[in-house]
Amino acid sequence: MPKGNPNREIVSGLPRLIFLHVPKTAGTTIDRIFRNYYDPDKICPERLDGIRFWSGKQIRQYQFFSMHDSYQNLQHVAPPWQMLTVLREPIDRLLSHYLYWRSYRDEAINRNNIHLLRLAKLYSLKDFLKLPVPALLPEIDNLTTRLLSGKYLNAQGMPWRDDQEMLEAALANLERIDFCGIYEYLPESVDLACRTFDLAPPREVMWTNITRENYAADPQNFEALDTLEIDEETEQLLALRTRLDTVVYDTARARFLSQIGERPRAFDRFHHTVGRRIEHYARTSIHGDVGEPGYLLFGPYTRLRKGAYRATFHLGLGQPESQPAEDTPIAEVDIVSGGGAHLHATRTLTAGDLKPGDYNPVELPFHLGLTATDLEFRVRHTGAVALAVESRVLLDEVR
Repeated sequence: MPKGNPNREIVSGLPRLIFLHVPKTAGTTIDRIFRNYYDPDKICPERLDGIRFWSGKQIRQYQFFSMHDSYQNLQHVAPPWQMLTVLREPIDRLLSHYLYWRSYRDEAINRNNIHLLRLAKLYSLKDFLKLPVPALLPEIDNLTTRLLSGKYLNAQGMPWRDDQEMLEAALANLERIDFCGIYEYLPESVDLACRTFDLAPPREVMWTNITRENYAADPQNFEALDTLEIDEETEQLLALRTRLDTVVYDTARARFLSQIGERPRAFDRFHHTVGRRIEHYARTSIHGDVGEPGYLLFGPYTRLRKGAYRATFHLGLGQPESQPAEDTPIAEVDIVSGGGAHLHATRTLTAGDLKPGDYNPVELPFHLGLTATDLEFRVRHTGAVALAVESRVLLDEVR
């Protein structure tokens, strides 16, 4: 638990709440959830880093603040207040940030004259991470640590470069923040945050501002992205640019899991080409009939840093009209990335592998030598039997 925010005091009604929005951490989703609790005239309209230019009188009229700003600058909000933030695995966050900028159409960038976004369009990821542009460096080099520490720029307006000073300040401020959620456990984060601030949690967490899907929702400003390939040199650059953020994230993640209990990460935003989607209280599943081959599960096109993992699928046999032979192939489970170009693990399931009458856990270990992009967990039905697949995959990191 946080050691304590000195600005916090017991108040009745809604808390005076500050959301420190680190870019590409599901912040738009969090913002929409929490601003719904407040009257519109009690929500500060400042969304970027300008609160330090506001007068105390202007600030005092608001109860909810949601900004891309540093912990230090947010101290301009008069106490008492409470603060929340959400952190994301740093390499995934940095890649998402780059791809989000890169997904903007040239017309939108030119219309708004956003220079940093133009750089993302002009340069490959590897070259982008090497650019010696002072204005860009804080955005691509340990941004989370810079925002939490307040050491974004030095007195000369140049990027702060003292790693130890930034890290110590970020970890100290992390202790003072009332609640820190974890992107990879977003539903649990929203639920625990609401309980922390004595708010009724939403019935469902609806993801918004998803880079991969923005072009479909707003084709005037966004375009579809090509698959991102990462080689060894790019992997090393990503590790360099997230060297401090990884320490901060691992600290916050360990603290969060100590609150909710150790558990695997759950993926549930899947697609299917065949079968029927059936929603129950305990699970959502895709049911494929006999003679209906195809994918009962694929997606969610996530990114995952290099390491050893174990994915767990849950499959159930339907009631067969006739019992198939135990060696009859019924499904192929695999893990791929890069639009299917890279196969990381595969397993063929036969009728004898599943016990009828319930969902069976099917584990598939895999190893990533480099950070994977567009990672998919897939179940391809052969059509030999009636088969159901839970629309959720659990992921454990094997340490």
